[in-house]
Amino acid sequence: MPFLGGYILPRQRPSTTTVASRLNEFQLLVALDANSQASGELYWDDGESLIPNDDYSQHNYHHFLYNFTVNNQSATLTITQDRIGTNLPLNTLDNIEILGYSYQPNLKSATLNGSPVSINTQLSSWSPFTKVLNITTSGLIDLNKNGPIWTLSWQNLNA
Repeated sequence: MPFLGGYILPRQRPSTTTVASRLNEFQLLVALDANSQASGELYWDDGESLIPNDDYSQHNYHHFLYNFTVNNQSATLTITQDRIGTNLPLNTLDNIEILGYSYQPNLKSATLNGSPVSINTQLSSWSPFTKVLNITTSGLIDLNKNGPIWTLSWQNLNA
């Protein structure tokens, strides 16, 4: 399926029902544009409540902004939570798939908010032919903790 470059699409692994799907981990599909950047957002509520009087300011939801940039030296994903819902627990972000990633990543150099983070290099992969980087690590970013800004960064080997 083709994607327009420059956008980040939040997603979840599907299941047999919407209720079951909402229990699955978060994933991000990042499609880089010609400037090696992408952005997106996520609106997350309980999936059932109606918006009172069509007024979002009264509605209970989380809102996230995603920004990703990469150059020959490094890559950075910034997640900013600009609205925090109440009693709406969030799943962890466990997978980031980046389309158009031209540089060999050094995932062992990864940091989350400036602290080293362990990425499962057995489950993660990069192909110089397809230019797809897939980062898969259980509990990579817990959106219930250490926010409202999370910054995941790593170096590239061919810098």
